[in-house]
Amino acid sequence: MSANDSDFGSIEEHVDDVVASHMTYEVVNSSGAKLLLGLQWFALIGSRPEVTAQKIAKALKSTHYVLLSDSSRVAGCIKYSSRQKGRLKNLAGQTKTKFVAYSVAALFATSHRQGAHACIFSQPDNGFWLVASNDGHVLCNTDRFFCNRSLIEQELEQIRNRYPALTLVVLEQGWERALPVWLRAQPSKDTILLALRYSRRQIFIVFGCCSLMLWIILVGYRSDLSRSARLSTDQGLAIDSAVGSIRENATDPMVEVDTGESLHTVVSTIGGLPVIRGGWKLHDIECFPTELIWQCRARYQRLHAQARNSSLTFPELDGVDLQYLPLNEALLVWSTKRLTRQVLANYPNGSNAWMTSLQELEPAFASITVSPTVLTSSFSSKSAPRFYQVRLTGPLRAVLLLDRLKHIPIRWASLVVIVEPNLNQPPATKGSALTLELQGDLYAN
Repeated sequence: MSANDSDFGSIEEHVDDVVASHMTYEVVNSSGAKLLLGLQWFALIGSRPEVTAQKIAKALKSTHYVLLSDSSRVAGCIKYSSRQKGRLKNLAGQTKTKFVAYSVAALFATSHRQGAHACIFSQPDNGFWLVASNDGHVLCNTDRFFCNRSLIEQELEQIRNRYPALTLVVLEQGWERALPVWLRAQPSKDTILLALRYSRRQIFIVFGCCSLMLWIILVGYRSDLSRSARLSTDQGLAIDSAVGSIRENATDPMVEVDTGESLHTVVSTIGGLPVIRGGWKLHDIECFPTELIWQCRARYQRLHAQARNSSLTFPELDGVDLQYLPLNEALLVWSTKRLTRQVLANYPNGSNAWMTSLQELEPAFASITVSPTVLTSSFSSKSAPRFYQVRLTGPLRAVLLLDRLKHIPIRWASLVVIVEPNLNQPPATKGSALTLELQGDLYAN
């Protein structure tokens, strides 16, 4: 790991386990074949290995899988982003437009069908890939990346306990420029990555549901146009006059606050973000509301020198923008709809019920602070609403308890999530590895 990773030294083993299951490495040989390291391998049980392999790969949310033969006892899978399937150039300079990729672990297994074998692929900065097989079958706990040699030796010791006659091959740094014979040759069709597809029945169901929803929307839209056309100009003026009269005669000011579901729309997206992916670790998240939306950004930092921009992708998220900052940071930017409502300010009038609600939340938060009352300047002094500035700090899971505040008018100003450097710290009642900071304005007397 590089010097910039000193903050994460206490969780090196945890980081290695997570990185090993998410990192991939790509090599293109002289024949133009794309070779991948970093598949997730699993055992197959039953008489229909291909069906079982596809089901497990889909359950793991993968996009591709590989099955060496109908009698294979293991299969591998990988989630491969469409952004990574672009035009490739092989070592001969030829352009390759069709996405075809092969598994390095599968090629190693098919080339070493007798006995137990292992291969270490050395990388710069003391990184290593380990692939192992026995009798032509990939060992499920291999095809992984390790940050240092001591960790890979521990894994090899466990393999030797099962297969004492293990044969080890070590490829030194720069092996990509001098590939071994079993990687230089044209790969066999058994080692190709196969795309997972929906069945025709699933496609028909999805298409039918979408068509039905579109038909309902069109019918409702036409009905709205018909009702609008029947309203005369005089009726419209009468309505505008009545609304204006109500606003002029109103004694209690109205304020716009967030609904109880407003935070949930933000937190639901945050909950789907990976903490570690492809050698990158989530550092913090910031969300700020505008009039109609929540604008959010998540900051990721590189864990080690093996992490590349191409390994940090989010194919499972829609409507996000990924921006890279030289050389060790990346920003994931997105927005989500903000849900608000109009309420009377100073609610509940003459009551301290809001204080009781905040006191009930104190056992779940590390800190809850309320500033002195503030007089807003956008109203006349006679009817100006007063609000308190509220700040809540605690574990991210505590946000589920904020439903108790849905009857209190609060306009949230910011939401921040901070990821602690030590992900292995034991959870506590008022703390966790993900710390939430919420600030807002509470309108009450």
